[in-house]
Amino acid sequence: MKRTITTLILAALILLAGCVGGKKRNNDVAQEHKIEEGSAFPNDLFGTEYPDREVFEVRSATDFFNAVGSNRVLRVVAENIDLSDYPGFEGVRISNIENMTIEGIDSSFPADMYVNTAMHSEIAVLEFEECNNIVLRNLRLGHYPVSYSCYAPVVAFTGCEKIIIEACILYGCGTEGITANNTQRLLFNNSTIESCEVNAIDLSACSDFLFFKATIAHNNLCCGIILLQESERIGFEKSHVVENVSLKDFVVSARDCRQITFDDCVVENNVVKTFGEDPENPEIALNNTRFKPLTRDDYDNRMYALRSQLSEKSYTVDPDILKGHVVRAVIRDEAGTEVIAGIYDEDVASNPELLTHSVFGNMAYPVVYKEHREEGEEFNGRDRSSQFENMGGFVYQTNKTMTRDDEYFEYPLLVSQSFLDEFSIVPLNTFDTSNSWDEEPETEFQKEAATKIRDELQQKVKRKVMNARLIGASVDTAVQVFEVTFVPEGNITIGCIALQSPVGISLLQEPGITTYDGSVWRVDDDGTYRAGFPRTLFKDKMGNYLLYIERPGPEGTNVFIYSERNGELIPALLSSFYTAPY
Repeated sequence: MKRTITTLILAALILLAGCVGGKKRNNDVAQEHKIEEGSAFPNDLFGTEYPDREVFEVRSATDFFNAVGSNRVLRVVAENIDLSDYPGFEGVRISNIENMTIEGIDSSFPADMYVNTAMHSEIAVLEFEECNNIVLRNLRLGHYPVSYSCYAPVVAFTGCEKIIIEACILYGCGTEGITANNTQRLLFNNSTIESCEVNAIDLSACSDFLFFKATIAHNNLCCGIILLQESERIGFEKSHVVENVSLKDFVVSARDCRQITFDDCVVENNVVKTFGEDPENPEIALNNTRFKPLTRDDYDNRMYALRSQLSEKSYTVDPDILKGHVVRAVIRDEAGTEVIAGIYDEDVASNPELLTHSVFGNMAYPVVYKEHREEGEEFNGRDRSSQFENMGGFVYQTNKTMTRDDEYFEYPLLVSQSFLDEFSIVPLNTFDTSNSWDEEPETEFQKEAATKIRDELQQKVKRKVMNARLIGASVDTAVQVFEVTFVPEGNITIGCIALQSPVGISLLQEPGITTYDGSVWRVDDDGTYRAGFPRTLFKDKMGNYLLYIERPGPEGTNVFIYSERNGELIPALLSSFYTAPY
């Protein structure tokens, strides 16, 4: 049975928890939420934010739930809060509260409050029961990190009245963005519902809901987009319902409902056949609203075109960075004593002794040219160490065994002496980024570094960071490498590699990546950006750093050398190895 948080109990908790402090808000007037003239919904319908309420600054899940209560403002000053961290979270719903505002401090960077799907996949992010005059503002609410893996809505209301959701993003994998039962007078203002999996909106026995300048987009739904039952006076004004997939072939199901209106809306590019489940339903009124559905084939073509368009925005290699030096990504044998290279430029092929060292991790191993051999009949086309004996190419032998803790590192660099004269190896520690079940937890050093880079990056690129992870650092920690995922734009993941050195931050700002129809190179199924595995760090005589990084994908591994140049990471080398299937 779920535990009810009452005002009395919460007050006692606050007295016991001295870490939560309140102070008087210096508002002189109540805040009003203006709806444009001409709306069927009056301005005073959705409640008022009263002045002179206590303000509680929220930095953690414990701060948040301990501060919940009537006649107060909960101001979320932390950028990210995992609500699942609260002890007993699975039994908590917010009940019998009135005149409470939960707000982030900046609409440009809404505060993230989420439920960890690895721990609580069947619990709503925020659930309200018998509450009155509640405001949610400048928040990004959802289930994280795994998309399409949970069984609860983002926000839920039962028996509530006067709710305002303003400048918020409600994202999946929630089953619904909003689910409400027996609730009246809700304003969803200038906010978004995206990436949900059952319905975007599910209302039962509700009345006087207004979705004003709302966006409902990029939801892949097993049911209809909007599900209404026994509800009345549900309005959509100046809203966009776009780029959604519905397996039920309709936008709105309105059973036993009255006065469902769409005024000045755009409802297009959704995979549906009809606007209403019942195309003749007289209670659904479209006024100056554009409706343009898509077939599934049309939608698929749009997504594949988007993927192609984004893929074309790739970064070309700058040949001048390594000009005058010979550098090749190669494959090592399982014993770690030989490497093989496919060399196609005539100068090197005619004089293979130009390549003098194999760089593997933090070491440069002297090599001698052994032979050129033809590809064996049993070679299966996979560029892996296990196929070394069957590969054709130029074979080099090291003077001692190449060793490294990471058994999956198969692609050393084969370089000329001139390269090592210009670029020295900087000892590098790396951290696991596999995100697998046996991944070691982040250290305090990693967490602190990620927090710092998050703040600096948001100021630099003016985009909210969803996740930042330290994936490599020089032994003296002067140089740090980060994997960064920004808040996505719809179904497009945006990420970057960030290298922080004494001269500042250099970024590889990659083109957006859509994960439509499965994972792609650089992005997992859950939409998380993957930077790859840092292998070797170099420093040139001018003080610029170069990073050699392995970036596995579904069918192979791409390896790059990136060079920091004026705040950017510029590709200096790119090689690809086909590896799938194993």
